[in-house]
Amino acid sequence: MNQRPAAGSPADKEADGEPHAGDWGLHPSSAVFATVLLTTWSCTDHLSIAGTVLEHHRGISSLYTLTRGAAESAAIACYLTEPGIGSLERVRRNLNYDLQAMHEELNMLRTIAGRPA
Repeated sequence: MNQRPAAGSPADKEADGEPHAGDWGLHPSSAVFATVLLTTWSCTDHLSIAGTVLEHHRGISSLYTLTRGAAESAAIACYLTEPGIGSLERVRRNLNYDLQAMHEELNMLRTIAGRPA
């Protein structure tokens, strides 16, 4: 699978020369593409497993968990690739997504006491 934007695609054009590099990071436009790729894979994985659960007629609560994960992953990818927003807004949205993830990690680590923390 190709893990880079297609040549000449909007993602390729936005990342060309990394116009927002600096305070936004070394490769902020490429990071957007990576997030979209990973969240799309996550959505695909969740839906694939949901299909397996349906095929075997098991786990109603599992379906909710799996389809919710798929919807959340898809929503992130759609939010980052919304038509009509500029490249700087796309980078800003991706950084906010990263900051939210770091905040969640810090909240989880606060519950661990002692040396492991």
